Amino acid sequence: MMSFIDSYYDYIMKKYGCQTYDQLLGKSYLLGDGCREGNIERMNIENGLEISNILINGTIDLDFQNQRCPEVIIEVGYCYSGSARIRALPSDREYEIKCGEIFVYNMVNDEERFIFEYKDASFISIHINFDLINNAVNPIWEARIIDEWQTMMRNLFTNEILIIRKISYNLKIIAEEIKQIQRNNMLGYFKLKLKVLEFIAVFFEDKWYEQKLSKQAQNDEIIKKAEEIIHSNLENPPLIRDLAEQLNTSVYKLQVGFKRLTGETVHDYIKILRLEKAKYYLVHTDKSIIDICNEIGYENASKFAKLFKHHNGVAPLRYRKTKKSKQQ
Repeated sequence: MMSFIDSYYDYIMKKYGCQTYDQLLGKSYLLGDGCREGNIERMNIENGLEISNILINGTIDLDFQNQRCPEVIIEVGYCYSGSARIRALPSDREYEIKCGEIFVYNMVNDEERFIFEYKDASFISIHINFDLINNAVNPIWEARIIDEWQTMMRNLFTNEILIIRKISYNLKIIAEEIKQIQRNNMLGYFKLKLKVLEFIAVFFEDKWYEQKLSKQAQNDEIIKKAEEIIHSNLENPPLIRDLAEQLNTSVYKLQVGFKRLTGETVHDYIKILRLEKAKYYLVHTDKSIIDICNEIGYENASKFAKLFKHHNGVAPLRYRKTKKSKQQ
């Protein structure tokens, strides 16, 4: 049975009358008369993983009638030189991949046709069939692997089927090493396989790290909003569960995020904030201890005085007297 990738190359070969010839690791497709316009070198690394080298001389237009992909296939690629413009129909979305950029394409999509315009382009393209790779996973871990993969894909492909980014330094080094590998013997095959797997691993590791930073930034924003709510309601701060519900997060995430960002638990943060405000009132106002307690949310003045002394080494009135005498 012909795979989805096989059908793509079969379409290209028939529509553009490509000459083909076999190689050690796959097949080459010659575009134009005697490779005048370019060539596509297709190499099978292992079941579910293959790589293509695309070299286009001058400007060439290609199009592809997209079929609904029955397999979970992701294409990851890098542009060594030149550029490629891509138009997707019927959405009429346009993309451009330029020299020094990496791209990742989700083949599971609703587009019907793609129009490509290549200009003096040199690309590497890696196709990963996760359906086939999943078959090699121990069934005990299969559910977990699939869940992790689906989560990453949801985070990666939000409203786009093609993501284009500037390549990282580490990935660029690996891509250049792939380009230099000789592929006419088995040693070259082993080197190519190792570098392709390294390229994929580093790519998804980078994506995972980006997603982690993005998620952390979102969590930090939640903690900052929590701090604002506490500051605005210091005399009667919300319970932790109510605060978490108001911010649409869990109590656990709120506590962990608060500890990471402020160094304190929510409870201790409120306590320290109240004591700092009490110190301000003691030094800069003539409010009584009872009035200060009411301002900062303590109902029992004696308990407040004991807590204040525990944290500052002196009772509230002694603190006031000492600080004010130094100001005179």
